Amino acid sequence: MFFHNGVDLYYEVHGQGDPLVLIAGLTAHSGNWPLQVPVFADKCKTILIDNRNSGRSAVTEDGSVPTVADDVAALMDDLGVSSADILGRSMGGYIAQEVALRHSSRVRRIILESTAPVSSVRNNMLFEHLLFLMEGGHDQRAVVAMFFLWENSPILTADPVLFAQALEQAMADPHAQTLQGFKNQVQAIRSHDTRGRLDQISASCLVIAGAQDLLIPVEEQKTLLEGIPDARWLCLQGSGHGVHADQAERFNTAVLDFLA
Repeated sequence: MFFHNGVDLYYEVHGQGDPLVLIAGLTAHSGNWPLQVPVFADKCKTILIDNRNSGRSAVTEDGSVPTVADDVAALMDDLGVSSADILGRSMGGYIAQEVALRHSSRVRRIILESTAPVSSVRNNMLFEHLLFLMEGGHDQRAVVAMFFLWENSPILTADPVLFAQALEQAMADPHAQTLQGFKNQVQAIRSHDTRGRLDQISASCLVIAGAQDLLIPVEEQKTLLEGIPDARWLCLQGSGHGVHADQAERFNTAVLDFLA
């Protein structure tokens, strides 16, 4: 744990080498990179953080995307890391963009997975609906299953057994997000918009998309490629919103090749 602006934040460090910070998405936490950490830690000093309102970090209404980006920079200070590569997925990609904008001298390169420069009206409505169901006491398993379907892993949705196993694993997560944490993150996502500032991102960028992403379609992700001056593109077939899980080997290789 480290303490920043009155908030307890959980983190982990694995491996040695050039620092790489992994930032998870909505509802997720540092434990959601099981197929990445052993591979990355073999090459990099791999730093994972539980964003405010997720995992083992504190639940706080002061959890805007810029605020969480400042948490990342503060953790780097706490660890004595002057600059790092940043990998952010989905909401974590929103945060990574803000780190690159607000703390540009601290960011060497940036990898943006399954993310966009703005949270769409469609997604804001979806998350508000999920929140409505959760606050109304609807069955949590059914709500999580609905979210899984929107996250659209072609691998899971093609196999009822794998889908059920993934759902059971999510329900058994000892660090699952609280209702208030989800509500705070939904509020934070609603105001994210970097469309008018992407040209200020000076770090080299790799945008990784899943061709079958329903939550943030490829067309929305391509606006990052068009807006960031030094950006390259990788779109993987057979992947939905969770590219790092659906195509872990290809994803890991692409990240390490880019960082090399």
